[in-house]
Amino acid sequence: AKEIFASIINLDKQSAVWIAVRTLSVALTNEEWDGRVIFLCIVSECLFGTKNEISHKMSERIAFFLLSNKEQAKRNFNRVKNLYNWRSNIVHGMRELNKSKYKNVKNSTLVLYHTEHFVRNALKKILCDQELIRKFNNNEEREKYLDNLIFS
Repeated sequence: AKEIFASIINLDKQSAVWIAVRTLSVALTNEEWDGRVIFLCIVSECLFGTKNEISHKMSERIAFFLLSNKEQAKRNFNRVKNLYNWRSNIVHGMRELNKSKYKNVKNSTLVLYHTEHFVRNALKKILCDQELIRKFNNNEEREKYLDNLIFS
C-alpha cells in the first residue's frame, strides 16, 4: 500500500494513469450501480482504450494484461465484453431493460464486481511498476506494449 500511495503521489497530474486513479475515486464513491459502472469503464478506457473496436480491443487488452492462465484470460475477455454490453445499455438509456438479463440484480452485481476487480488489479499492477507507469503515460508506448501482449 505504501508503494502504491507513493506512486500515486508522484504521478504527473496530466497523465492517463492519474486520470484513471482520480476517476476511480469518483466511481468508488458513487452510490448508484449504473453510474459506478460508467466511471469504472472510463478508468478502463484511460488505461486500455483504443480509437476503434473498443469493446473487442479493450476485452483483449484487459484479458492479456491480467493474464494468469489462458482459461482465466478467456473468462476475463468474456466478462469485459459483457461489461461493454452493459455500458452501452446504460449510456443509451437502458433501452434493453426489458430483456431478462438486464432485469436480474444478480447480473448487475456481478458486472460491477468483475469491473471493480479488473480496474483494481490493473491499477495495482501498473502503480507497483515504474516502467509500466511510464508506458501507460505515453500513448504510443502503451499502444505498442498492449498490442505486443496480444501477439506475443
